[in-house]
Amino acid sequence: MSQGSTISNPDIPASNPGLGLKIDQSLKIIQQAIERYTFEGIVLAFNGGKDSVVLLHLIFVVLGKLPDVPKSYKLCTLYFLLKDRFPEVDKFLERVTQSYNISTITFKTSFKEGLNELSVVHPKIKAIFMGTRRTDPHSQNLDYFAPTDLGWPSFVRVNPLLDWSFHDIWDFILREKLPYCELYDRGYTSIGCTKDTKPNPALINEFGQYHPAYKLKDGNAEREGRT
Repeated sequence: MSQGSTISNPDIPASNPGLGLKIDQSLKIIQQAIERYTFEGIVLAFNGGKDSVVLLHLIFVVLGKLPDVPKSYKLCTLYFLLKDRFPEVDKFLERVTQSYNISTITFKTSFKEGLNELSVVHPKIKAIFMGTRRTDPHSQNLDYFAPTDLGWPSFVRVNPLLDWSFHDIWDFILREKLPYCELYDRGYTSIGCTKDTKPNPALINEFGQYHPAYKLKDGNAEREGRT
């Protein structure tokens, strides 16, 4: 892999000029991660959420500009089949897999158990792209490159979107016309399981209907639909 060059994306939403620096930083982190861990040594944890959609797109921006991507290379994603998952998420994942021509490793276990299995079955994988942001629970003090916690299988979590806000994510999705799960159009702003996720009450109107997620005014209220 070529070293020393960096990749930038000048396509910045006019309503959010500060996002440009965050895009550039994210692209640099992605490129550094690929250079550090190689194409075969890093995968993407993709759960169908808005953050992973943005991260997937940015990874492909980098891959599209690197000169030495193997012709046979397919980005590998990890997907954990939650017991009470939304069928809309599964449907969206199928669409994304076909559109982006990615491969997927699927687990029917907990995240920790899945990583244990991953370390045994795919020992070349050393790092995982994550769509984590600082506003996520227990993520405020994370670094862009963060080893897994003590007692967990040993991987490096690569977090290119750490400094993005809720509104940064939606500004980018709407500007780039990226696909996203239909649940976001029904008032869901953070998607987990069916048993712990509801439309965000901050988005309900006087007719009892919900505005789409990108209409949420206060990004700090992103998880108000989660219990």
